[in-house]
Amino acid sequence: MIHNGIEQGMLGVLNEVWEMLFKCLHTNLDDLSKIFEGWAASGELKNNFLVSIGADICSQKKQDERGHILNEVQDKVVQDADNSEGTGVWTVMEAAKRHVSTPTIAASHFLRIASANRAERLKIFELVGGMISGAKKQHVDDQDRPGVIEDLRQAVYCGFLASYIQGMNLLSRANKDESWKIQLSEVVRIWRNGCIIRSDHIADLFQPIYQHNQELQNILTEKKVIEEIQRTYPSLKRTVQRGLEWDSHMPSLTASMEYLKYCGGRQLPTQFMEAQLDYFGAHSYDRKCEGPGTVKKGAHHHEWKPA
Repeated sequence: MIHNGIEQGMLGVLNEVWEMLFKCLHTNLDDLSKIFEGWAASGELKNNFLVSIGADICSQKKQDERGHILNEVQDKVVQDADNSEGTGVWTVMEAAKRHVSTPTIAASHFLRIASANRAERLKIFELVGGMISGAKKQHVDDQDRPGVIEDLRQAVYCGFLASYIQGMNLLSRANKDESWKIQLSEVVRIWRNGCIIRSDHIADLFQPIYQHNQELQNILTEKKVIEEIQRTYPSLKRTVQRGLEWDSHMPSLTASMEYLKYCGGRQLPTQFMEAQLDYFGAHSYDRKCEGPGTVKKGAHHHEWKPA
């Protein structure tokens, strides 16, 4: 189940970058196939299954060689909405139930759900009058294009990493809650051999970490993982900034970026939310002078508006 949740997050990230390459940068499908093939040949995305099959999909042509098969594929994923696929639903539900943040996985899942009813989407499109028109063709100077494409590659890896982190953190929480005694390093080893989320670089990063600490609850607290985030996050951020300007669809990319921002947030806006919760629900709060505290209800309440 969690394998398929990670898969959904990765699919979302890659399909959003595909749109930026194909629709915004106007890369033809044969060239796009070569880009993906190059990404899968070396570096952080080496032997990544989804990138590899992306190269195959972009290159496939009809028998008469007069067009690509991909251009005939409708933009709707129905496996969730028609109840023929349930693993994405279960992953999102488990994450909510176990209080584990999995926004990349959830955002990709909700994109799939929204995509299913194309007729409804077209009606909304007509009602908004083209104001939200989606990805637009952009002009990028030839000397800037390689840098933009490299940012996209790094953004894919960073988004894949975020999805994998979220899935493993969820599995680790369930492993602890249910006393399953799953060897997480062994899970990573199995997943690198012939599965849909196969990604050699991520497996090489994660497997020794879990071998050293099978009880690890949040792999984002590991220095080597943080170093990968620090190295690739700027490319993810630049990609999201471009995507906003280009009106491309980026729910999984933006969710990945925000996840990495708030998971290491020294000061979050939830300070104000906590005060509001105390105002209308007397939920109590911790005071800053008392340190970070633990994950439990605070000891302080204020009568914000005395009767």
